[in-house]
Amino acid sequence: MIDLLVVEGPKRDFSVVNGPKDKFSRRFTSNLYTRVLANGEKCDRDWLVYSKELDKVFCFCCKVFKRGISKGRLTNEGFSDWSHVGGRLREHETCMEHIKNMVTWFQLRQRLQKNQTIDKTFQRIIEKE
Repeated sequence: MIDLLVVEGPKRDFSVVNGPKDKFSRRFTSNLYTRVLANGEKCDRDWLVYSKELDKVFCFCCKVFKRGISKGRLTNEGFSDWSHVGGRLREHETCMEHIKNMVTWFQLRQRLQKNQTIDKTFQRIIEKE
């Protein structure tokens, strides 16, 4: 199942530009999918997933590759404090656990695309099915 998730990647509903407003009139906005670096360069937060049913954001790679109990709400129950979401995302994307999970995700995706996994024989059987 993890292999399928890694190959397919997170699914975003691009029709959702803004989520519902909370009691402080704050809400999810699709601008959160883009990180603006100090030099002005824009990077896609391809790991960020928004659930319109739960009105929360999650970290795809940390949800899939977490080991043990994780501290951040982006991994477990999701994050929906829209007034603090920018700082929380910056904090999350620079933490070592997230970086390690991103590397694991990218490396596994690359190995699966090249069919260079440890169990490549079994992978071929699965693909034939």
